[in-house]
This record gives sequence, structure tokens and C-alpha cells, in this order.
Amino acid sequence: MDPTRRPASKVATASMVLPLSATSSGVARRFVASVTGSDEDSRVALIVTELVTNAVRHAHSQPCLSVTTGADEVIIEVTDDHPGRPVLRAKETNETSGRGLVLVDQMAEAWGVEPRDDGPGKVVWARVAWDG
Repeated sequence: MDPTRRPASKVATASMVLPLSATSSGVARRFVASVTGSDEDSRVALIVTELVTNAVRHAHSQPCLSVTTGADEVIIEVTDDHPGRPVLRAKETNETSGRGLVLVDQMAEAWGVEPRDDGPGKVVWARVAWDG
């Protein structure tokens, strides 16, 4: 595990398997809000939305969402079965989609991609500071 992915002080971790559906990002946002006790951090909501949407749209596999809260940060992990790695595109682009990771890169303190420990695929994670 990447050291920037570990929370300084782990408070709680919760996980859920999401449906392979366009509704997954909404389900994921509500789940994160229930875990963190707050739905007011728009950065966390946006990052969750982008990572889950990417897993559904590009990996075409049922994503698993894991949320770890610390005293002053949240770690979001989205696991899928696809071996392909997400691509961070140029920040200045005229395309109407494909800028999700640019937003994640700008809003998270750190993010990355690691191979799964338990099978094929990857874990895309982001660490976000928050006031809890």
C-alpha cells in the first residue's frame, strides 16, 4: 500500500459492493455520507462520483467502494476487475468528457492506482483532507 494512502489516525472503515449501473455514483455518495456523518463536503462527493463512474463506465465491472475516515482525512478506494489503468488527461481539453481524473487530481491531497491484492484489477484511491 502506498504510504500516502494510509490515514494518519484511522477512525472507521466501511465497504460496499455497488451495482454495475449508472445509479452507482448516487448510491456511493449516500453511502459515504452515512459513513462520514456529513454530506456537506463537496470535494469528497465529487471524487467519489468520478472514481465510481470511471469504474462503471470504463472498467465495466461491479465496483467495490471502501471509505476510511481519520480524524482529519478520508480515504476513498474504488476497486474493479479491469486491469487497465486510468489515464490522467491534459487539463486543457475541449472534450466534453474524460476530465474526471483532472478534477480528482486537483481536489485530492493525493491519489493513485495500485494492483488488487486479491485478484485481477486495480484499486483507484484518493486521500482528501476534511474537518470531520
